[in-house]
Amino acid sequence: MSLIEKLRPSTPQERRALKSITETAIEQAGGPVSMQWATRVEAGDLTRYGKAHYAKRFVPIDVALDIDRRAPQPFILQTYAAILGFGLTRVASAATENICEIVARLVKETAEVWQSVTEGLSDGVLDRRELDCAIRELDEQMDVASRLRAHLEHLRRELPE
Repeated sequence: MSLIEKLRPSTPQERRALKSITETAIEQAGGPVSMQWATRVEAGDLTRYGKAHYAKRFVPIDVALDIDRRAPQPFILQTYAAILGFGLTRVASAATENICEIVARLVKETAEVWQSVTEGLSDGVLDRRELDCAIRELDEQMDVASRLRAHLEHLRRELPE
């Protein structure tokens, strides 16, 4: 380990955790090919940001924001906060969210709930793993539905009486 590595406040384990969660976040946000159109970097760079063998290539903070915004949750930010000893709490941000993107996301999440349940029932019974998967999908769908509701309520409050 170099002197610089020894002096850095972040540990190799923390940096590996950031690499790993970056890869997860990119996949959850649609994958590097899809995300290259939502960021300023190409798919190859997005892939490298999540790979441990590219130890010195980390996702730039503005690109991390783009990725976390597209992912079902802010994976990168949550990990970063946890490393620093903090946690995150969702604050309603209806004014900044695009209603069409929220509705599209709700349709996607609802389809994933349907797919999870119907695939699980293909043998006539939902086992524990299938139930856990369906519940996870439903939680994600409900989170998006609640964001849509907050956005619609915000719009209603903005209407003149």
